[in-house]
Amino acid sequence: MLTKVLIVDDSKGWRDFHKTAFYKLFGEDIELVTAESASDGYDRLLFHVKEPFDLIISDLQMESDFAPLCAGEWFVKQVQNFPEYINTKIIIVSGMYNIEMTAELLGVDFIPKRTLISGILPLKLKLEELGFKFP
Repeated sequence: MLTKVLIVDDSKGWRDFHKTAFYKLFGEDIELVTAESASDGYDRLLFHVKEPFDLIISDLQMESDFAPLCAGEWFVKQVQNFPEYINTKIIIVSGMYNIEMTAELLGVDFIPKRTLISGILPLKLKLEELGFKFP
């Protein structure tokens, strides 16, 4: 079964890291879409609303247009407003010191970026925890 994933991060390096990790984990059983900002991610949500993503990975600190919220917080709240995305799993990935508290307030999962520096194992474990299966 094809897993649809949206990756939202303003850093090309992190988008590339996630793409590589997902292809290693899922092989050909994945459809990846990337976005360079929260607003770009929102556009992708709209475009895919009839066939929603199974998983969204979002950075928190991106463009500054959404202060006092971080752009990633704004984006997650937009996702949560779509009934079509009610079953979509959301993981915020950030270097922010308060990522756990932010994730709890948003009702989503999280992975600190510092844990991903060592490789894809933290991502794999989180995905397994959320019920994703790998070929």
